[in-house]
Amino acid sequence: MEIITIVRNGPESRIKKVKTMDINTLLTSARQLLKERTDSLQNDCNHCLFKDHAAPFPALLYCFSTIDLLGSLYGGDAKSPSGISERSKKYMVEVMKYPEEKVELLQKVFRHKIVHLAQPMPSVSFDGKKYSWWLCHGVDYQLHLKIEPTQIKNEFVFKMSIGLLVNDIIDSIFTPNGYLHRLEREQSLQRKFRKAYQEIFCCMKDR
Repeated sequence: MEIITIVRNGPESRIKKVKTMDINTLLTSARQLLKERTDSLQNDCNHCLFKDHAAPFPALLYCFSTIDLLGSLYGGDAKSPSGISERSKKYMVEVMKYPEEKVELLQKVFRHKIVHLAQPMPSVSFDGKKYSWWLCHGVDYQLHLKIEPTQIKNEFVFKMSIGLLVNDIIDSIFTPNGYLHRLEREQSLQRKFRKAYQEIFCCMKDR
């Protein structure tokens, strides 16, 4: 069985096929992929959020796309179109340590609407309540994932700091006990990474 690793050569990439992905190759591939993705996430989101004419929705889209990637690697499935949201939710709860209720709101209020409709709806109904939303471009620990009541019964404002979401995604990978450190120790995660990594890059085999 062939496994693919990506070898960077300036602005272009070439494919190097290897017969087996041993643990050293696996971890090298993981570090390279995750470093590239998070460097790109941070750079592009900084450009979207802190330059003139800020564009928060593309930043959010990149955040949720990155979480989808991490959920695929963590869950060992980058091929099946069904279950993407559940794998992302599992990553946010188990690795990013977000409360499950807040994760469901993130997906309901922001992810699903931005992915499919290009922007969030003004408000959404969830669990018998109505939620509008508020975004902070920078890092704000006091407001991130905070739910505030309004003057109307069963209506709330769900607040999020995009800058802190970016930081939390990156920290979930590289901090002690984060995904990468767990990948170095846990064979079950190594098997799942190997499978998802193959599925992600299989289309490049014959290029």
